[in-house]
Amino acid sequence: MVAYTSLTPIDLATVERRFGLPPITSVEAFAEGQENSNYHLQAGERDYVLTVCETKTVAEAQTLAETLRHLEAHGFETTRVIPTVDGAMQADLNGRPLLLKSYLEGEVVDRLPLEAMAPVGRAMARLHQVPVPDFVPNQLSFGRQTFAHMRERFGRAHPFLDWLETVERFLEAHLPDELPRALIHADVFADNVILTPADGPVIMDFEEAANYARVLDLGMAFVGTCYPDGVRDDAARRELLSGYGSVVTLSDTEKDALDAATVYAAAGMASWRFWQFNVVQPHVGKQEHYRELQQIAIDLLQA
Repeated sequence: MVAYTSLTPIDLATVERRFGLPPITSVEAFAEGQENSNYHLQAGERDYVLTVCETKTVAEAQTLAETLRHLEAHGFETTRVIPTVDGAMQADLNGRPLLLKSYLEGEVVDRLPLEAMAPVGRAMARLHQVPVPDFVPNQLSFGRQTFAHMRERFGRAHPFLDWLETVERFLEAHLPDELPRALIHADVFADNVILTPADGPVIMDFEEAANYARVLDLGMAFVGTCYPDGVRDDAARRELLSGYGSVVTLSDTEKDALDAATVYAAAGMASWRFWQFNVVQPHVGKQEHYRELQQIAIDLLQA
């Protein structure tokens, strides 16, 4: 169970002291994330995002902070991590890692407008040109390596877990092992893109960043931005690919693997939702939340 943090006056004083902020004059909670508590702070003349990592270890929070610093160092536009007064990239709040980040002015929407898709594709391509740091993982937290382990740990038969075996056989046949890798976001859903008035769409929340096949990043972006209400939007998909292709040229092997990568992305994220809401947080009442993503994969498998 994720216990979300409510900030007390003592907590806010700790934040001010650790990060050298002037008095905090406004605190607004964002919608609860799956693994973090996030707040919009105002202090002095500046705005910030405060993230309390509810489930991350100190090491995992450090990896996220270092990823954001790495992206900043290479000129990639996203949120910036703000160090503490002693130069650390995270602090501690009641035993939980605490990150302070820059605030991006803009809007997060459920469905990205068509005119935003090519810029998102270009941003993904620029991300894939950033050198891969040695501290990001070489596999996905929801990747194929988790499927069999999930079946073993669940402790009983379930149709979804049986279906994952079908997906694994498909991926073995249609997704080559040696595809070009890059630093990928791995979770480009609409709610991880902010539409800013100054810079257009900006990709944020690099919690799942990894050194992995770049077509998987595209497949995940298709799943997360091109299936409003579960229906494939081919125009959005074309715009995303067009924007990406204006910066990075995919190989023929990668182009042939795009549908398989989309199956992988949909099935992998469906497996995460299945586990999260049937095992980790069953009280949330989202036991069937995985089905929409599973259906995307099923439709592609049957095409």
